[in-house]
Amino acid sequence: MRPLRCVIRMCVLLILSTFSGMAQLITTTQTAQNLVQNVLLGGGVEAFNISYHGSAAALGFFNGAGTNIGLSSGIIMTTGNISGNLDGPKGPNNKPDAGFDNNSSPPPPPTFNLLSGLIGSSALFNSSVIKFDFIPTGNHVSFRYVFGSEEYPEYVGSIYNDVFGFFISGPGISGWKNIAVVPGSNTEVAINSVNNGSSNMGPCSNCAFYVDNTGGLTIQYDGFTKVLTAQSNVIPCSTYTIILAIADIGDPIFDSGVFLEAKSFTTNSISVKAVISSAVGATNDLFEGCGSAKFIFTRSGDISSPQTLQLAFSGSASAADYTPTFPNTVTFAPGQSEVVVEIFPINDGITEGPENFRVTILNATPCPTSNPPTAEVIINDAAPLQVSLGPDIFQGCYNQDVNLTAQISGGTYNQITWNTGANDPSITVRPMQTTTYWVLVTDLCTGLTESDSITIHIPDYEPLTLLTTRDTALCGSTELTLFAQPSGGIGSLNLQWSTGESNVPTITVNVSSDMVVSVTVTDSCQFPVQEDIHITVLSPEADFTYYYKENHVVQFLDESTGSIVSWFWDFGDGGFDSIQNPLHEFRDTGLFHVMLVVENQFGCTDTAVKPVRSYPPFEFFIPNTFTPTGDGLNDYFNGKGQGFVEYKMWIYNRWGEKIFESESYGRGWNGKTRNGKDEPIGTYVYQFELKTPPGKKKYFTGHVNLVR
Repeated sequence: MRPLRCVIRMCVLLILSTFSGMAQLITTTQTAQNLVQNVLLGGGVEAFNISYHGSAAALGFFNGAGTNIGLSSGIIMTTGNISGNLDGPKGPNNKPDAGFDNNSSPPPPPTFNLLSGLIGSSALFNSSVIKFDFIPTGNHVSFRYVFGSEEYPEYVGSIYNDVFGFFISGPGISGWKNIAVVPGSNTEVAINSVNNGSSNMGPCSNCAFYVDNTGGLTIQYDGFTKVLTAQSNVIPCSTYTIILAIADIGDPIFDSGVFLEAKSFTTNSISVKAVISSAVGATNDLFEGCGSAKFIFTRSGDISSPQTLQLAFSGSASAADYTPTFPNTVTFAPGQSEVVVEIFPINDGITEGPENFRVTILNATPCPTSNPPTAEVIINDAAPLQVSLGPDIFQGCYNQDVNLTAQISGGTYNQITWNTGANDPSITVRPMQTTTYWVLVTDLCTGLTESDSITIHIPDYEPLTLLTTRDTALCGSTELTLFAQPSGGIGSLNLQWSTGESNVPTITVNVSSDMVVSVTVTDSCQFPVQEDIHITVLSPEADFTYYYKENHVVQFLDESTGSIVSWFWDFGDGGFDSIQNPLHEFRDTGLFHVMLVVENQFGCTDTAVKPVRSYPPFEFFIPNTFTPTGDGLNDYFNGKGQGFVEYKMWIYNRWGEKIFESESYGRGWNGKTRNGKDEPIGTYVYQFELKTPPGKKKYFTGHVNLVR
């Protein structure tokens, strides 16, 4: 255990600034099977029996573009968690003791013994181990890697050195050989063997291969190696086993990780492939006189020396079918990994059918069970271009769909253009009259064109038309006769009204409000022509309200609708007016029928009639005594008067209790209680509340004597 780690490292968070061109490490967890087969392996190596021991969170794919790790992408193996930054490899370097205990068990044998032997300790934690078998086609295998750790720099020279190794076993190798060594030596790469030195061990060790990442923006590890190469000689086509392993030492904190470059696990292999380069874009077809075929020869592994390949040719195509003549050898210059030979097929004008051309590398030292590297292309004939649309078409009607198809043969890369603007072999048209259509086909390789045309014949006819009643405006409810007169078209005509009538030229409709009547004519081709007749009712709608200024003086308010331009008022008492909102003083009292006639801008009129009462001047009399003896004389107490529209009366005894009330004029008090018993002789208080037509309220309070 290291309880004083934070004291030693000072536990200080670094304050980082952002620099352009730098990006954080991107990681995703993936399976070991996918990572080895699709990420790590380059050319000339076949891998199988792939296994993994460790936490799934500790293994995955990394994208290092824009970081200072030195590798653009590949596999990352850690003793912690690849996804975190404060507890994983992702930058910035803002924590001196980043780590994550993923609880992975120590590695199984022989990995446990191999790692323990490197560090001299059996306290292994959080191991991450990939193991697989492979067969190389060459005599040398290699891959590139970077080792990084949070143990840097303060645990340089101590027993706390997280351990990793790449162990290979197989023919020609005694036991297990660690190929993760310092360049030019047999010393394993470790914190104590590659560093900037420390107080524990003095000057730096192999510091030319060390990167101090203090304050780094993209990687969390405090330090890591420069890009190194693990390599080993092998016997071609033999089976080998490799173990890629890393583990914490002493305790499960302070993570370390190793980065393996994508596609870098290679051997010194040779391959060839053919790529078609078409004159008209990407395609897998090669035609005589069009495009080219590129044969791309690639070598991997040690490319520091020149190398010459011996070639053999086979197939039905001869040297007369392409140009230039294909060389018998290709040579790689020192450091050159790719050579391209390009051929161009010749249009010989002879119909031969597809011909193949195959190139084979003779001295590529393939495994005995494998075929030598080979690439092949197929050269197709450039047949003469032909196009046909067939014979003309005769139609009985003008509104039917017709499918036209261009029958095309020959050519290489054909472009189709119709005079309609379409570019497909088949189009659908609907000619309304005799029409000619043509198609142009262009061979984009040769530039040659062919065309054909077709005429679709339609019988001569006059266009189908329909003459109807024009849109109409009316001044009110009425009957209206509508007509429709069709002409043209082909064959018999069928007339249909939206009101239900068929094949009649006129109909009569009852109009009471705005309406639309549709009429449709179809000919024998079932081509429809429809007309809509809009009927608008323009009549205004007369209406008015009123209120009282005095009992016999009334203010009238026009509430008519419909663009009114004139008003005529008849007040029923011999008075008339022509303004919109007149004030009228009735000459007498009583009920009068007031009439308003309005006219709109179209000359349409409407009338509204309402009863209006003219009231006499206000008068009100209250007696001071009544005698409810039942003799029919003065038996009820109430007020008498005129010129009011609301009447309320209340009677109270001398204790202030309400003993009677009425809201009906003429309903008086008979001197009895609510239970029908006689009230005692005496003085009672009355209250009256009256309301005049203009809305004014009048109040009366006093005393009345009850005498028997």
